[in-house]
Amino acid sequence: MKFINEHKTKLIIGACAVLIVALLILFGVYDDAPAPENAAMTAVSPVQKFFKNISDNAYDVTHSLGILKDLRARVGELEKANADYENRLSGSEELEKENDRLKRMLELRKDNPDLEMTAASVAADEPSNWFSGFTIDKGKNSGIAQNNIVVSEDGFLIGKVVETGANWASVMAITDPGFSAGVMIERSRDLAIAEGDAELRTKRQFRLANMSRAADVQKDDYVTTTGLGGIFPAGFRLGKVAEISEDSVTMTKTAYVDLCVDMSNLRDVFVITNSMDIVLNEENANMKEAREQAEREQEEIDRAERERMEKEKADADKESSEDDPDSDSENDTESDSDSVSENGDDETDENYDEE
Repeated sequence: MKFINEHKTKLIIGACAVLIVALLILFGVYDDAPAPENAAMTAVSPVQKFFKNISDNAYDVTHSLGILKDLRARVGELEKANADYENRLSGSEELEKENDRLKRMLELRKDNPDLEMTAASVAADEPSNWFSGFTIDKGKNSGIAQNNIVVSEDGFLIGKVVETGANWASVMAITDPGFSAGVMIERSRDLAIAEGDAELRTKRQFRLANMSRAADVQKDDYVTTTGLGGIFPAGFRLGKVAEISEDSVTMTKTAYVDLCVDMSNLRDVFVITNSMDIVLNEENANMKEAREQAEREQEEIDRAERERMEKEKADADKESSEDDPDSDSENDTESDSDSVSENGDDETDENYDEE
C-alpha cells in the first residue's frame, strides 16, 4: 500500500498507457504494421510528441530570453547614447545661447561705444510685486551699483537697480508705481514723463501722464529716453504707445504704453554699469552745446545790432544833409558873386581898353 501511495501518479499514467495500447490494438489502428509494433508506436508517439513540445517550448523560451537580454542591453546602450546626445545638445544650446548673448552685446556696444555692460541672468521673479521687479545673479562683485540701468538683450530699457548684494541685485521694472523717467515721443520728439502704475503693471504697461493736448502722440509711436534730468542715458526705447485718452477738464492727454519686452519670458539682461557717467557726459555735452548755441545766437544779435546802428547812422547823415539848405544856398551865393565879380572885372577892362 505504501508503494502504491508513493507511485500513485506513475501507476495511473502507466495504466492509462496500457489501456490506450489495448484500445488501439482492439480497433486495429496502424493496420499495415504488425500488432505489437503498432501498439508500441502508438504508445510511444504521444510521449515523444509531449517531450518534443516541451523541448520546442523550452528552446523558444531560452531563445526569447536571449533576445530579450540582447534587447535590454541594446536599450541600455541607446539610452546612454541618447543621454550623451542630450547632454551635448544641451551644451550646444547653452553655447549657442551664450554666443547669441555675446553677439547682442557686441551689437549694443557697437551702437553705443561708451557703454560698459555686464551680462546677468534673472535669478527670481517677484510675483508679489506683480511684474514690478526681479532679482539678477550679479551684484557688487561684478561692479553693479544702485541706479545702474538694466536693458534687455535687444537694448530695450527694463528698469534700474535699486538694491545690491555681493552676488545679486534687485531691479525695479518700469511698470513699478515708484518708477519715473524723462522720455520723449521718438517720432515727434515731444517730451513726457513715463510713470509706472499699479493697475497697469498687470497688463505690462506704463503711462505718459499729464501731457499737453497739443502734444503730437499717436498709436504705435515709440517712447524713448531723453537723457535729461535723471539716470537714464538717451536713446533707449521703453515701449510703444497702445492707447491715448484726453481729459477735457484738465486739457491734458494720457498715453498708455506697452512694454517692448515680455517680462514673463525674461531670462537674460545687461546692466549698464557706467550709466550715471554717460548721463553726466550727455548733460555736459548738452550744456556745452546750449552754451555754444547761446554764444552763436548772441553773436548774431550783436551783428544785427551793429548793422542796425550803422544803417541808422547812415540814414541820419543822409537826412541831415537833406534838411540843411542854408549850406547849399551860401555856396550858391558865393558862386554867383564870384561870377559877377569876374564879369565886372571883364567889363572894366574892356572900357579901359576903349578909352
